[in-house]
Amino acid sequence: MPLHASANIPALALIAPTDGEARAADLLHTILAHWPPHCPRPTAQFVPLHPLTASNPPVEPESIWRAFSAAIIFPSPMTKPVLMDRLAAELHDVLTPALVLADHPSGATTRLRSANLSVLATDEDPAIIAATLAAVIGRQPSVRAMQVQCRLAQSLEGGISAEIERLNDELMLAAHVQREFLPKSLPVIEGLDAGVLFRPAGFVSGDIYDIARLDDRRIGFYVADAMGHGLPAALMTLFIAAHLSFHQADSSGHRIVSPADVLTRLNAALCAARAGPARFVSAVCGVMDTHDQTVTLASAGHPSPLRIGARGVERIDLSGMLLGIMDDSVYEQATIRLAPGESLVIHSDGVNSPSRDEPQAFLDAPDAELCAPFIARCRGSGPEALAESLDRVAHVLDRRSGSFHQGDDITLLALSLKQAEAAAGPAIAA
Repeated sequence: MPLHASANIPALALIAPTDGEARAADLLHTILAHWPPHCPRPTAQFVPLHPLTASNPPVEPESIWRAFSAAIIFPSPMTKPVLMDRLAAELHDVLTPALVLADHPSGATTRLRSANLSVLATDEDPAIIAATLAAVIGRQPSVRAMQVQCRLAQSLEGGISAEIERLNDELMLAAHVQREFLPKSLPVIEGLDAGVLFRPAGFVSGDIYDIARLDDRRIGFYVADAMGHGLPAALMTLFIAAHLSFHQADSSGHRIVSPADVLTRLNAALCAARAGPARFVSAVCGVMDTHDQTVTLASAGHPSPLRIGARGVERIDLSGMLLGIMDDSVYEQATIRLAPGESLVIHSDGVNSPSRDEPQAFLDAPDAELCAPFIARCRGSGPEALAESLDRVAHVLDRRSGSFHQGDDITLLALSLKQAEAAAGPAIAA
């Protein structure tokens, strides 16, 4: 068995053919006689250099060479190059330095320098040989420590990579599940355009929206924003989707409830289900009558809906506490009538600060960049389709500093009466 290097006494492997052991021992004795006085003298163990061929199974280096701080190799003229190559590879694999001492260094031995082996002639000054060995032995504790640290880092990297991949798969699945709760398409309503700009800040979003037909003349819609980010907020959106409804069962079947009642019922459900750290929700919901173009709105701590037309931008201020705080909260309602070409825009607060680095206000002025496409459309100087106006809004957001690292989820829901068909009164397509 090979000797094990201790903290103070390193072990040196003396590698030579069996018939050259005595000569190798004499050379080693001469080298140790010139050993630097300030360096610990190593113990030595003879390791036979067997005449292996390329067809022989390789020696497992982990069980032999790792025990040594360094090795001295004394090849004979009969030592096959393939054996030296294999030995050099094994020593390199375990980061054990070696010095090759040859009577007449030839191409077969000097080329081993490329395998991180030092090559010297046996008639070299013994002090130089001793200093070379002492230097490589002295650095081995640091090399071994770094080797252990690298193996630990590789092990941790593998575990971390696997965990990141698992979390990535879970987030992708969560994003897929969440999008199943969003509308696959918006209802087709004659005389009315509807569009949505939806941009989660990550895999999943704390925002949720919906727009749906309630009966032959009314549509219901909402935008809600769960406080926070990531999976906790995304899970809240699933709760919102399950509990926010514009219908209520009564003795006559189902009736359509007002936006204020919708928020009241959702607030009660949130307060009843809340456990542990509070999770709050802001929301705006509304019901539009497509026959007379009236829109009834209610809000719960959400950014004000915007009525955008040829004259500019009007905030529709509504009072109402965040959902999930107090179960007896009261929500105010307001009714407006959209004129031909006007747009009703409901957005989450991510639009107010789309960048972590440079927060922007959605309404710094009536002609703010984000409102300009809707104003131009109403005035006839912009795109005719609402979808093009939303594309321009997206372009404005993309140009802002830091938009690549979005600070919050962004949702913008827009409803607009078409100019030419508004007078006839829109009707929901079959």
